[in-house]
Amino acid sequence: MIYLSLFIINLKNQIQKPGPTVMVFTFSMLNTMSLFFIWTLIFDKVPKIGNVSINDMSFLFGMATSVVGLSGFLFGGVFHLPFLISSRQFERFMQLPRGVLQQIFPQANYISQLGVAICSIFFFLKSNLIHPSNLHVLALYIANGTLIYVGFLLWTGSLTFYHTSLETVSSYSEQFMMTFLLFPEKWFGPKLRFVLYSLFPIGFISYIPLKTIDQFYSMELLVTTLGSIVFYALCVSFFNFSLKRYGKK
Repeated sequence: MIYLSLFIINLKNQIQKPGPTVMVFTFSMLNTMSLFFIWTLIFDKVPKIGNVSINDMSFLFGMATSVVGLSGFLFGGVFHLPFLISSRQFERFMQLPRGVLQQIFPQANYISQLGVAICSIFFFLKSNLIHPSNLHVLALYIANGTLIYVGFLLWTGSLTFYHTSLETVSSYSEQFMMTFLLFPEKWFGPKLRFVLYSLFPIGFISYIPLKTIDQFYSMELLVTTLGSIVFYALCVSFFNFSLKRYGKK
């Protein structure tokens, strides 16, 4: 499989430089933990903020770090998609015989993001919401969230096919997603909640899992799983459509 081959090659290239790799890996973990440490100081003074506890916050951090970390490590190339298109470096992928996405996804597998994903283990344990009986549910929610997040980046990145100035839209959308993944739904009004379940699918990555992980509902899990697959398929279809349109120019 060409994706796996390129993934291993890029991973070996990073491991061959142990000094910088270890440094980036370590500092990415420290940066992630420092963000959470600030919240622990706040919740030490105030047990609940807007009906949100430190356990809820820990679970949100766990979902955010696992999804973003795995996306960056396994599909890191999608983060560079807007730049590849705007700088016209993308055209070399169009000449290859195999699938374009199989070539792009493993172009960058960030070991630093693996460190971020590892931090999620601490956050999930800190939440006191994870136990052996719902580990399989958590694993499926993380897989669904990763699929949604990669699909979203693929969709926003594909906008650059239409005009290079839309590269900034993709960048700001990514920052918006990463920011609001760390804030609980209960703090937002109905209008913003609608945005976070529609234009930005943050609710399906973090909020629904938080609501259902402690009291497992098979229907919500089924809907989220099917929804993530459909969403990703639509994003891939939009990418392929945009790619064909771009190739005809």
